[in-house]
Amino acid sequence: MAVADEVIRLTIVIAQYATCTVFLFFLIHKLLMLTYYPFITRRDPVAGKLPEDRPFVTVQLPCFNEAAVIRRVIDASCSMKWPRDRFEVHILDDSNDVTTAISEEAALYWRNRGTECRVIRRPLRTGYKAGALQYDIDNEVHPDSQFFPVFDADFCPAPEWLETIMPYFFDENGNDREELSMVQGRWAYLNADLNIITRIQELILSGHFFIEQVFRSRTGRPWNFNGTAGVWRRSAIAAVGGWEHDTIVEDSDLSIKCFDAGFRGVYLRDISAPSELPTAISDYRSQQTRWIKGFGQLFAKRAVMALTSRNTSFVHKAEFLFHTLPSLCYGATVIFQLYFPLAIFVTTNFSWPWLGVNLGALAIFWAFYSLTLYRMFGFWKGLANQWRIAGIMVLCWGLSPLLAYAFIEGMVSHDATFTRTPKRAATASATDSMSTNVTSASRSASNDDSDVSETVSRQASPKPGMDASEPTPQTSEHSGSSAVGTASVSGATTLTATTSASLTSDGDSSGELTKVVKSSRSSYFTTKITFLPFFEFTVALWSLFAAVGAIFGLAGAPIHENFNRGTLWLTAVAIFSTGCGVGLLWSSLGAIGGMIQGLYMDFWASRDAAAAASAAAEESDPSTDLDMHPTDVPSVAADQSTSALSLLTSVPRPAAEPTDEVTPVTLSAGGTKSAVSLETPDMALATSLRGRGPTGTTVVEV
Repeated sequence: MAVADEVIRLTIVIAQYATCTVFLFFLIHKLLMLTYYPFITRRDPVAGKLPEDRPFVTVQLPCFNEAAVIRRVIDASCSMKWPRDRFEVHILDDSNDVTTAISEEAALYWRNRGTECRVIRRPLRTGYKAGALQYDIDNEVHPDSQFFPVFDADFCPAPEWLETIMPYFFDENGNDREELSMVQGRWAYLNADLNIITRIQELILSGHFFIEQVFRSRTGRPWNFNGTAGVWRRSAIAAVGGWEHDTIVEDSDLSIKCFDAGFRGVYLRDISAPSELPTAISDYRSQQTRWIKGFGQLFAKRAVMALTSRNTSFVHKAEFLFHTLPSLCYGATVIFQLYFPLAIFVTTNFSWPWLGVNLGALAIFWAFYSLTLYRMFGFWKGLANQWRIAGIMVLCWGLSPLLAYAFIEGMVSHDATFTRTPKRAATASATDSMSTNVTSASRSASNDDSDVSETVSRQASPKPGMDASEPTPQTSEHSGSSAVGTASVSGATTLTATTSASLTSDGDSSGELTKVVKSSRSSYFTTKITFLPFFEFTVALWSLFAAVGAIFGLAGAPIHENFNRGTLWLTAVAIFSTGCGVGLLWSSLGAIGGMIQGLYMDFWASRDAAAAASAAAEESDPSTDLDMHPTDVPSVAADQSTSALSLLTSVPRPAAEPTDEVTPVTLSAGGTKSAVSLETPDMALATSLRGRGPTGTTVVEV
């Protein structure tokens, strides 16, 4: 036992100083930011003067299966103020669901009102977001286009956003500042007050946007474009070889290339665009895994170039390391979680230097986010929200095993598969007014003052033989958070009648959809099973066991004679292990619950799809092109396993008198969870929430 005790003591000593060194290394960098901040916070960039001949601008909206939010970002982007003859909006749509129909309808709506808006579809989804952006530049953008504002699907910029941010590319005389490759705005949040996890995320990201980006950009250090809510210069992208898609942080990769080539950027703390935060722990895990893995890939790809470049100084090289390697703290935290509970099983001297290092690191951490809260809310409200800092610690402790694994995977893996973060069009924040303003602006821009109901009878789009140039009534414009053309039902998104109607506007659309469905025979089970949540759950139990043991020890309970009775040790173990246990349970149970739910929904969706396909095959005319084999189920991306949106299509209807009217009908029989049905002379459309639809329909899960 003596040898075992010595081994445990030595393990504790080595591990505690190794992990604390990692923490302190990166937190000293944050201390440097705090030291510089008072001197640079007022050093705001100066806007120049826009030239009389405005530059041509192409707004790029990359998206993949974003039915809940795509109409909102299209309306917001098309509502931005800029000369219409020098402005176009490109929806870079790689979707395999109804997002494309919603996008096409929105694009037609804005083209009828004088804004050049197009949906760009690639033959192959190569390179995900980066591939879509580069494809658009190479093949679709206007030859005169010089600047590319980029927005993810969950963003909704204000109408004046573009006119406010573009002057920074020019000097006071209107001359182009060609050394500027990009201008980045700050992110704001539509749903920051929705729940505890969105409140914590708001603080984490605000620390980045209020302090880190300000520090890096205003001291001449390398910093990264944040992927959205910013504008790129076309010539700068071309000068460094364009977007590359061998990492999943293409925005940071392009930023590093441009900085090394001598380009610089401008970060604007006071110009923001509202966006959506992940609302569930499973969504947040997915987002953070992608970001951390991407930085591992970025370090593996660019470290040699960045550290040996003759174009950058020692300070720039050091900043590259501080920017790409903070994820090492997650690995150190995992080691800390595994070894620290051992301290209750052996009698060992308490390390005062170790305590000092920890308290110093904690003080820097707390000061950093306290300053962030002050910048966000002011003094008193910031003081009232101090609990969020503790929430960050608990959340980061809980995610540490996942993110440590993601960073290592990024370092050694060349897999650049892009997993999108689910968007739910949820808002619950003081900044909700931005969404309302955007909707109002779109109404004003379109000169359409009619008050249209959310589900109304409307004309279909022009059929063959009709005048395609004739304006057609469009979908209703929802206020607040709902994407235009969609409605939120119990956390799921369903097509409204008006949006679904766009699928029948073209005589060929249903046939193309049927061909896509018939060509796919892949498995319906798309939920990804991973061991990490179970490892996290095991570490959570270990941490909670140690916390309970430490509490018993502090209470003087009769325990084994070798049990550590040191009050300081037991107090430290009790506090840290309780926090880790709570965070790990939060993270792991959320992930495990998500996997169970996904498998359950996959199972029932598979059965319902097979049953509906079989019924359609039996009831349809043998001569028709719509017969389907029971195994003809659609291919669904892995990140769509929890989608609540299904489209029921391809139901032959008896011949009827020609009419352009589309009448919405609420389903009352024949299905268990159907939401909206459309009846037309030649086809019935309906939406459902992963449930069985009317008898004789074909379920296409999107």
